Amino acid sequence: MIWRRGRRDVVARPHCEELADAFEIEGLLSGMAAARASRLATATSIGRLADLDERMVAAGEASRWNVIAELDAQFHLEIARLSGSRRLRAALQEIAVDRLADLLDPSLLAGNGVTMCHAPILDAMRSGEHEIAGDLMRRHVLGWGRTLVKV
Repeated sequence: MIWRRGRRDVVARPHCEELADAFEIEGLLSGMAAARASRLATATSIGRLADLDERMVAAGEASRWNVIAELDAQFHLEIARLSGSRRLRAALQEIAVDRLADLLDPSLLAGNGVTMCHAPILDAMRSGEHEIAGDLMRRHVLGWGRTLVKV
């Protein structure tokens, strides 16, 4: 986690409760972003998201956990961008739990289905179920937060 102290950034390992709080907030904002992105999505933009998800599946099959974490971050940033809201995107960038590979042991990703958890979100977006896409994204972020933090 990064905090501003005067003109300097202070980087510190977060306490479990702080990390859980960050996932809670990120889940809420990510859900809002996904619902908005779903409303504005085109076949091309959904295709870009699906490509990231497919690359995560391939990385998971090769046990390349750091690649999964990077692709996951790209997926979530693309959702935020597609939401069309600069404020929502800025808020997500501010609160987003910094890269999982930096904060947590990437081997925790093994066996937890991380490579498959975006498919239902994409399915909801494709079928125009915008609020469901948002709810699935919120639950996705919260679920991972609970799995990884184990508060």
